[in-house]
Amino acid sequence: MTWEAVPHTESLERGWMKAVTVGGPGLVAVGSDEFGHAAVWTTEDGIEWRRVESDAFKAERPEPEDQVVGMDRIAERYMADVASGPLGIVAVGAADGVDALRGGLSYHAAVWLSPDGELWTRVTPDTDEFADGHMHAVSYGGPGIVAVGESGDQAAVWVSEDGTSWRAVDDPGLAAGTNWARMWDVVAGGPGLIAVGEYGQPDEEKYVDPAHPGVWLSADGITWQRVPDAAIGEGRGIGMGWGRGREVAIGDSAGMLSVAVTSDGFVAIGYSRFHPGVWHSNDGVEWTPAEQYDPIEPTVSFMLYTAAAAGDRILAVGGDAEGYATFWASDDEGAGWYRIDRVPAIDRQGMMTTHNVPVLVNDLVVLESGVVAVGHTGVYFGEVDPALEGNVCGYEDPGGYEDLYAWSGSCRTDAAVWVGRWPEE
Repeated sequence: MTWEAVPHTESLERGWMKAVTVGGPGLVAVGSDEFGHAAVWTTEDGIEWRRVESDAFKAERPEPEDQVVGMDRIAERYMADVASGPLGIVAVGAADGVDALRGGLSYHAAVWLSPDGELWTRVTPDTDEFADGHMHAVSYGGPGIVAVGESGDQAAVWVSEDGTSWRAVDDPGLAAGTNWARMWDVVAGGPGLIAVGEYGQPDEEKYVDPAHPGVWLSADGITWQRVPDAAIGEGRGIGMGWGRGREVAIGDSAGMLSVAVTSDGFVAIGYSRFHPGVWHSNDGVEWTPAEQYDPIEPTVSFMLYTAAAAGDRILAVGGDAEGYATFWASDDEGAGWYRIDRVPAIDRQGMMTTHNVPVLVNDLVVLESGVVAVGHTGVYFGEVDPALEGNVCGYEDPGGYEDLYAWSGSCRTDAAVWVGRWPEE
């Protein structure tokens, strides 16, 4: 496969693309921008992208007297995933919370709906059903549309029959056998729906003891059951890291961050003991860890974020500690995997971000002509301040809400797109 980076344009500046789907004029990508607003881009050909403008994307800023002292994050809206289907294009994420980890206001799970990728409406209210919630993924299925994520310390599911009216699922099966859990992805398949994520066992301390890979099954999107551990395999150990733009447990632990439908079943990908984790299943119930033909050294590459399938071929992408996108491929429906060499078009490109991660690929979509990958990259266009000791794009707080996302020096984060072409056979 050959890759090329889509030429940079003004519409990509100061943005983060988190997910992409076929829909609208061609493709629709969603994410957020550097100022805490949700963001949407559309394209007809995968090369020329346009930023969509809508008041539904803008975060509602708290009044000055409501400011949380010491906060380095502000009220914001972000989109984490997008799906297209008969009810329209639906994007999910969270809205208008100050970072709860720092003692501020909590987020509300949020849904936006569009008939064409151009006109958008936020359809979920700020009620208790959505409080302290994050929707990480969405899929058509169940009663109509199903979104999964987390609420508080537990996995959470929300459903809609028409795309406009949403409700939280109240099912004990979501929390059964766990002391914390989150769902990262969901697809239609198996008994009806398959969700994957990670969880902690009841006798373990949250985020200190190991994380375990989790699979939840549902026939209707309302009643859920977690697949027994023995049918998946164990991860063990401790640690923290970042995946799909959110904090996840790593170390010798294991977790599933994404699931894809293949020609003969399903493939879940994520992390396992500081290595990329890959599991294969024919029915969504019994899962087998895939053989890794090319083991990688710990701390160099330890996580896969997302995967896409085309026939017998599956492509997965993650990140490594040196700031490169890492691609893995399978040519036998997920049974065996091999690592693809670093892709020049998705290397550092002379760019740097706050966390010293130059390039992050967040999602893939498979087309007949190849693959479109979306993500973001840090752009540095000034002289390095030696006092920053390598973190050339550190935050500074000038004191105003709109400036809390300002970079020190001459740095910004831009949305980024890459196009991969299949080799001619």
